[in-house]
Amino acid sequence: MHKNNHNDYGSGKEAPVELESQFIMRLPPDPAKVLRETLRNGLSLKDRLTIKLENDMRYGEVRIDNTLLHARVFDLPTIVESLKTIDNKSFYKTADICQLLLCKEEDDQTTTDEDSPLKQKKKDPIKVDKKYLWPHGITPPTKNVRKKRFRKTLKKKYVEAPEIEKEVKRLLRVDNEAVNVKWEVICEDEDVTKPNIVSSSGTVKGKMEPINETSQSVDVAEHDIFGEAVSDSEEDDEETQINVMDLDESSRLSVDSRVSDSNSMQVKYSGQLSGVPSTSASVMEQFKESWLTAIIGLILLATGMYLFVWNEGRAVKMAYSLDEALNNIAVIQNTMKPIPEFENRLIYISGPLKVSEPLTEPDYGVIVACVKLKRRAQMYQWVEIEEDRSYPGSLEEDKHYYYTTEWKDKLIDSNDFYIKFGHENPTEMPVKSQTQISEDVRIGDFALGMELKKKFNDFVEVTSDERPERRDIKMHSGLYYHNSDLWDPKVGDVRVQVSYAGKGGDIYTVVGKLVNGEIEPYITTHGQAILLLRKHSVSVDQMFHLEHVDNYWRTWTIRALGWLVMFLAATCLANILKTIILNSNILCGIIAIESLTMSVSMSISLLIIGFAWVWYRPVVGLGLALASILPFIYSTMGSNSSANPGQQQRDYRRL
Repeated sequence: MHKNNHNDYGSGKEAPVELESQFIMRLPPDPAKVLRETLRNGLSLKDRLTIKLENDMRYGEVRIDNTLLHARVFDLPTIVESLKTIDNKSFYKTADICQLLLCKEEDDQTTTDEDSPLKQKKKDPIKVDKKYLWPHGITPPTKNVRKKRFRKTLKKKYVEAPEIEKEVKRLLRVDNEAVNVKWEVICEDEDVTKPNIVSSSGTVKGKMEPINETSQSVDVAEHDIFGEAVSDSEEDDEETQINVMDLDESSRLSVDSRVSDSNSMQVKYSGQLSGVPSTSASVMEQFKESWLTAIIGLILLATGMYLFVWNEGRAVKMAYSLDEALNNIAVIQNTMKPIPEFENRLIYISGPLKVSEPLTEPDYGVIVACVKLKRRAQMYQWVEIEEDRSYPGSLEEDKHYYYTTEWKDKLIDSNDFYIKFGHENPTEMPVKSQTQISEDVRIGDFALGMELKKKFNDFVEVTSDERPERRDIKMHSGLYYHNSDLWDPKVGDVRVQVSYAGKGGDIYTVVGKLVNGEIEPYITTHGQAILLLRKHSVSVDQMFHLEHVDNYWRTWTIRALGWLVMFLAATCLANILKTIILNSNILCGIIAIESLTMSVSMSISLLIIGFAWVWYRPVVGLGLALASILPFIYSTMGSNSSANPGQQQRDYRRL
């Protein structure tokens, strides 16, 4: 809707240009239907529609025929531009819409506490009252857009770490200067009225119910509580009066070690007093807190162990199988004919390929004498791209979807798109991909079996200057297009690429078992299939050497993958492993917490690889199993070299 503002001017003054202001009017269903039909029929609204607003320009009345509606003016979250067109091609901006006139049958203009004369507050005249702010947009997706888009930014409260560290240092310094230090260890299973007090003299005072009808006492050394002996001399006092901000990293580590030592002593004493092992309780609590990551870590650990065992067994069997095949192979010239002497034996033969009947693609005029002829078909289809966007001050991420057209080998189901209209893909490929395999391929008089022909995968693209006979097929850069316009493809158009492998006349070298004049896979005593294929003429020794090299790199690739799985498993189980190590005096001195995941993953990997090799090569397997300790030793030496002397002494004493 729009309204024209008219002002009466005296004679002699020119009337100003009429300004047009627009707003959105929202009506109930029945009046909206009447008004919509009136506008579509082009009838006059002069006597049927009246709008009357009060002086505050917020409340008013709207009358349509005999229906009286109560109106209220709201401010929209943002400005909406209004455009007009004459020819449905060019659009002209006419106004900025920033208000919504909401019409209802009932009157919602009631006096609130804020409007009451008893509670009058000073309001900013420039600021709009919240009750006049419309929270939504004008379309369904923009519901609650004012809260989503214009959300208040979170104010982070920063805490100065140096001040906290300074206070902690001061408290530790006061503890060192104290004559007598006492603390209380409270156990949930015991009576609160009977506290246990540990003094700096190194005794546990208090009463405790005997477990085996005997009393228990624990001697606590002073240096075990504070990390080192407490000195009362004035010289030490002067040395301790230093600036906390000037402390180096070693001083921080020493103070942290004191706190950790005192905490470990408290855990130790509480476990002895309660009679329950503290390590199992801590591990169970940690497992309850992170049970999901722990289960994932256990699954990854089992997967990594199985991967290592399977890979090492496969590598060893393949190595033995290649050696066995090399010792039992028979070299045959390609000019020889199959004789009973070489029947069911492993043979080596090299020579040019002979293809009895060429493979063809009649629609594209392609005829090639080869082992394989592959047709790769692609369709021009719609592709959906999903993108996550986050706005400043917003904690939620909005998903945006974009659509583009690309050549794809497989069908893309457009029913899964977020916006289906206008992005429909065909449901079937008019031309499908396929691979033809020649029936009769030979090297000399020896036929190649199906398993051997499947190994021909060095495809070469077919290039031809001959145009297809069909007019609906066009050729460009070795591709055949099924469309009307080569430079402007449409959704549903298809293009085809033809390639071949194992062209007749090329020299190949084959190792396999001769069965009835046909070369098939050779099964060794270790259960491995030996069927080798190399292009060009390759000697027997070089043929098996290349297979050993491929087996070597394949084995190390799977080892790297297994170590990565072990590393992820150790990362998921890091919290539980740290809890076990910190509660164990022996493990705490051997394993460095800083490199826990790396040490555990490397050691377990070496240990499993060693156990897998024990069955085949005991010496190598035992050596790898013993080498699994090296990561822990290296991490411990690295951590001890970076620690101060006091920390090293405590580590050695703990070990």
